Amino acid sequence: MGDLVDTLIDGAGLYVGPVQDMTNPESERKQWNARIVVTSLPGRTAVSLDYECLSQEHGRFHSEHSVLGRTPKGLVMVVAHPHGPEMLVLREEEPGRFVARPGDSSFPVALEIEVPDKARILHRWLYGPPGQEIVLHDVADVRLLT
Repeated sequence: MGDLVDTLIDGAGLYVGPVQDMTNPESERKQWNARIVVTSLPGRTAVSLDYECLSQEHGRFHSEHSVLGRTPKGLVMVVAHPHGPEMLVLREEEPGRFVARPGDSSFPVALEIEVPDKARILHRWLYGPPGQEIVLHDVADVRLLT
């Protein structure tokens, strides 16, 4: 079996499911709908992930665009997002866990992507204020529709 890029290419399509804010106790967690479109990029070297959070109350209130691909030094994820003034460059620290190294982000951040089943993705955002530790914030549990 290949790496995470191959796994995502093999499962490319539209994923939907709940996303939860994990910073609150379970009984108080906010939950929204997540939509992730996974698209294979030329040469099977990368995938794009278009991620949105939607709710009845706020409509589309969050969106980001990521490219996850192979480099000579391993997998890298570049993320355009609304959480800061620059895009993120995240490098794979261990399988499925991408972290910002010093100078790659103005705040501590990691993103985890897990494919526990062929048609399912767990997408986790971990971050914190500058100078502090990262904390698990948002977890999307999405299933393949197409």
